[in-house]
Amino acid sequence: MVKPYGVWPSPIDAEQVAHQTIAYDAVHASGEVIYWLETRPSETGRAVVVRWMEGGGTADAVPAGFHVGSRVHEYGGGAYLPVGTTLFACSQGDQRLYRIDAGRDPVPITPVPAMPASLRYADLRVTWAGQLLVCVRERHHSGEVVNELVALPTDGSAEPWVLASGHDFYAAPRPSPDGRRLAWVTWDRPCMPWDGADLWVADLGPDGRLGPARHVAGGPSESVVQPEWNAEGILCFVSDRSGWWNLYREHDGQVEPLLAMAAEFADAPWELDYSSYAFVADGRIACRYRQHGRDRLALLDPETGRLKRLPIPYTSIKPYLRVLGDRLAFIGASPTTSSAVATLHLPTGHLQVLAGAEVSLDPARVSVPQPIQFPTQDGQTAHGIYYPPTNPEVAGPAATRPPLLVQPHPGPTADAKARLDLRTQFFTSRGFGVVEVNYAGSTGYGRAYRERLTGQWGVLDVADCLDAARSLVQAGEVDGGGW
Repeated sequence: MVKPYGVWPSPIDAEQVAHQTIAYDAVHASGEVIYWLETRPSETGRAVVVRWMEGGGTADAVPAGFHVGSRVHEYGGGAYLPVGTTLFACSQGDQRLYRIDAGRDPVPITPVPAMPASLRYADLRVTWAGQLLVCVRERHHSGEVVNELVALPTDGSAEPWVLASGHDFYAAPRPSPDGRRLAWVTWDRPCMPWDGADLWVADLGPDGRLGPARHVAGGPSESVVQPEWNAEGILCFVSDRSGWWNLYREHDGQVEPLLAMAAEFADAPWELDYSSYAFVADGRIACRYRQHGRDRLALLDPETGRLKRLPIPYTSIKPYLRVLGDRLAFIGASPTTSSAVATLHLPTGHLQVLAGAEVSLDPARVSVPQPIQFPTQDGQTAHGIYYPPTNPEVAGPAATRPPLLVQPHPGPTADAKARLDLRTQFFTSRGFGVVEVNYAGSTGYGRAYRERLTGQWGVLDVADCLDAARSLVQAGEVDGGGW
């Protein structure tokens, strides 16, 4: 059948797009149980912690009506933490922390604030034999907002006390395996955390008080994110001091790279509690890195720097990796499959999908994206993902080209990802080309590419979108119209 581009018949309608899928985020593991956060359109967007057990399947870990979510830094993240059979979770409504023990109703463990939701909590960790919870707290009072690290008993028997304060923003409080040290990240205006952030360590006493802080890495021109301790108590983190977010560790008082690579091992931390790497029992590090617009999973040997790629069918992997035993839990998607929570058995490579991938389309109808590079007006190179019109039953008239929709991603340091999205397929199945532009400032192409947008937001990003369209017109892929 031949029909003009843009009016092809398609089985994908607006209602299907609006209800396309549940959003999956924030994977955690405790013992042999895997947890994740589901945001459900069918429940007016309620976010629910779900748990999965081998042989037991999935079940909600919070009662009906409990909406999990943190508003720290407004973008939230790190809104829950499982510890054994106990779940600690922040309520989206009142922003208080709740303890949910198996078979019991949620019990608040933080005080009622003076004003609704004026005390907010996120990025939770438990230490000292499960007796102490440390986290980020954000206080709203008298028109001011104060960020700090706090600690409190896990049974809520005392009000939170301040561990560290004085910086504009705090993130990633991470106790060492023996509970005797705490690492955390700070940054101060005008920096955003992808511009410059600092990593600190201090002794943490059994009374829940910190000793003097020691600066480990970071500064106004170095972004340090995602500190984590390995089983031996060695502190690892991600830094872009080389121009790329790579993995480092502090060993014998010295900071050393684990692998120098032109790839990004972290995302711009718009939310808290990202985890794009995790420690395996044999000493290797499971990590997700982004290169040439595609995510990959690998195992890194920190002693040799050898990186072994893991074969998986996904091109987009969210920054939530957790290890339990010999399995790696994560959230992945591809151009032909929607997001799924999955585990990878590291010894055998067996992949098991626990939830998700609900969207099912005839593969012949799916527009598979093509990564593109194109010259920009300022003499640089920019990046994007082009989705050609695709419909096995229809073709456009000869000697014509399809119209083009240009889609810049939201957020200056985010990026377009190669994963199935029915909003895009809605248009490509009707005969439109769609280009998602990873304009200057996007994550995934190194620090210098991010910094191109500094002082040029609303200028270079728009120019790059125009250049993306121009390049596709010149390549004969799309209709230039009156260009």
